[in-house]
Order: sequence, then structure tokens, then C-alpha cells
Amino acid sequence: MRVAIEAASLGLSSGGLARYTGELSLALARSFPDDEFFLVSDQPFRMPDDAPANLRRGGGPRNAVERRWWIWGLDREMARTKFHVGGEPSHAEITLACLEKGIVWSPSYRIGLSDETNAAIELDAILADDQEDLDNADVSFVVGYPHFLFADVLSPISLQQSVAGFVQALMSGGERGRGGPFANVMSQSVAYNAPGGAPEAGYSIGPGMPGEQNEDLYLYKKTGVTLKKGDRARFSIFSSTAPCEHIYQWDVGDAMNVDENANRTGQNAKAEDFVWHNLRLKNTGKQPWTTAPAFAANGELPLAQDTLSYTPPGGQGTLKLTVATEVRAEQSQIEKSRHQINEAGYNYDEVTVDGKLRLTNGKNKEIAMLVNKSLVGEVLEAPDGEKSKGAGNLTAVNAHSDIRWEFKLAPGQARELTYQYKVLLRR
Repeated sequence: MRVAIEAASLGLSSGGLARYTGELSLALARSFPDDEFFLVSDQPFRMPDDAPANLRRGGGPRNAVERRWWIWGLDREMARTKFHVGGEPSHAEITLACLEKGIVWSPSYRIGLSDETNAAIELDAILADDQEDLDNADVSFVVGYPHFLFADVLSPISLQQSVAGFVQALMSGGERGRGGPFANVMSQSVAYNAPGGAPEAGYSIGPGMPGEQNEDLYLYKKTGVTLKKGDRARFSIFSSTAPCEHIYQWDVGDAMNVDENANRTGQNAKAEDFVWHNLRLKNTGKQPWTTAPAFAANGELPLAQDTLSYTPPGGQGTLKLTVATEVRAEQSQIEKSRHQINEAGYNYDEVTVDGKLRLTNGKNKEIAMLVNKSLVGEVLEAPDGEKSKGAGNLTAVNAHSDIRWEFKLAPGQARELTYQYKVLLRR
């Protein structure tokens, strides 16, 4: 049994109340040697002389709230776990491995565009500590998706729950969704773009952190971190130069308002007739790039801010810079033919559609174009285009298809892209 004894009276310089409290606590501890007795108070006090081993000084208020409402703080103090070390050594070192909430890191990139083919990239980490003081600690900044299924389940060594409560938490711990309290820190998007890339230059920044691979996780390590609870600190994770390529990208959605089951959706899909100026970066280093906000600048001139997605070594990431107002995009589609068919007892109109995409480069230099056209239906023709069909619902009558064109466009030049596809409409 654990027993708390209010010890505020032991702080008095004289009087019978202090003597009574001291004698009572000594008598209880000696009479019940198998129980633990803690003298606790929100005021300083002296321990009774010749106190037995099972009579100890408890902790006081840990914060302003516990100090103001000590009755509430007293319950919290008694719930804190105490460790007994066998053999009565003069001292002992206790190491505790646990999951703690309240210490998180937030990554961000700074990307400097020194020339047309190279970018200086620096990854910073903002370490936020709302849990406890860190004193000369080793900190690992994790890239990947650490999986801790029972992150919200208290250890049975804790006195804050009964055995029944622990078993119940254990049984329900695995049923939590992925969007738990650690989701904002632990989850990283591991989907990335992987087309072509190019050459190199940079910032002049201090040395980055050493890193190491641990299964599917990558850890950036920082040693000697000292941080007070409630403080924030910024660290440079790494800095390097990366080959880059300026890509002008037009993503053309489907405007036919037909779904995979040949039903009309009734929603008018809005066609986007603008082209994005993107920066395609190639990760030529040995460290992965984690998903994080990225701020791009040309010297002291800010250009854009977007999200740079997870990019493994050897992979490529894309960063949106701005809408390319000098690159004009136009699209049109016309129905070429229509006839009735019957499939699996259902009547459909099989419609063949001819589409045209036209791009005009109003800039005074050659640009690299990337055009992505998505549609519902089966692509029949797409000269110079790379066709792909998505594996969707196996019972669907219309497939999801994509066409991709990548080419150079000279200054003042226009280029027309054509395609043809068929789509089924339920009658």
C-alpha cells in the first residue's frame, strides 16, 4: 500500500503539531514495514530523524497549477511511478525507454535558384519541446513512417490505471486509425514523381547532420542538444546542390462528365487552361528528402512556396513555382461518331471523341513542356503521346486512361496535340 501523509506541519520551527506529525509518520512506517509512506507538501520541510527505509520524502508541486491546487497535485504525485533498487546500493543508474508526446520536429526547405540547371537546397528542422528539459541529448529526426501500434497504451508499470483498464487499452489499441496523435510527425508521403532530370551549384552553409538507415526509416542525428521545456530550436539537417530542370506543365482533366459505369455525373468539370512553371529536382545525394514545405528564392527575391514531396536518393521531386502566363493553352473536343451497342444486357451509346490540345510559347526562350491528359474511356490514338490505362474497378465498363507528352517548344512556336478515344454512355 502507498500512503501519503501531509507534511506541511514539519516545516514549522516549533510546536506540538510538527512533533505529532513526525512521531505519527515514524510509528506508521515502523508498524507496517511492508507498506510505503510518503511525506508530501507544497511547502519545504525537514524529514524526521532516523526515518525507516519505507518512509520517504515525496515530490512537491511540479508546476504552477499543482502549486495553486495542491489537493489535485497531490493525487498526481502519488500516481507517479517510483523505482526500488534491490541490494541497497549507494546509487543506481536507471534507463527508461518509452514513447513520449510533446516533442516534435517540423521540417522545411529553402531552395536557391542560382542558375537554370542547378539549385541549392537546405533542409531545416524546427524542434519544439513541450515535454521536458533536454540536456546534452542525442536527437534523431526521423524520415519515413514509424509504426507504433500501441503508442496510446500506458505501460502496466504505470499506476494510473488498473489491470482491467490496461487489458482494455491493449485490446483496443490496435483499432486506432492512422491519424493518431503522432500522425503529424510520423507520417511521410512515400509517393513521388520519377521522370528525367539534369546538372549542379549552391549555397555556402555549415556541415549537415550525419544520417543512418534503419530498415525503411532514415534518421538524421544531432548530438549535444540542450533545450528547455517550452523552447524551440532550429537545426540545419543538410545542405547540397541538386540538378534541376524548369518544366512547364499542363494537367488537362476530363470534361465529359461520365463515370466508369457509363453514367452521366451531372457535374460540369471545369477545364484548366493554364500552365504551371515547375521546378524538377533530382536527388543525387545519399539522403532521402522528407515531405516538407519548400520556399524557393532567386537571390533575395522570393519566388514561390509549395510542398516538396518525399524523394528517395536517385528520385525526382517537383516543386510548383508559378502560373506561366506567357504560355497559352487551348483545348477542344468534338464527337466524331456514335452508335448503339449492348453489353451484358445493357444498352449503351459508344461515342468516339476527337480531342485537340494547343500550346503557344510566348516566352523569348525555348521551354520544356509536359502535358498530362486524363480521361474516362479507352484511348484509340495519341500521336507522340505515351498512353496508359488505370486498373480501377474490374466491373467498370469505362477505363481511366492517361496520355503524356513531353517535348521542347521553341520561342514563339505553337504545337497541336491530338488524341482520339471512345467512351460508353448508358442509354
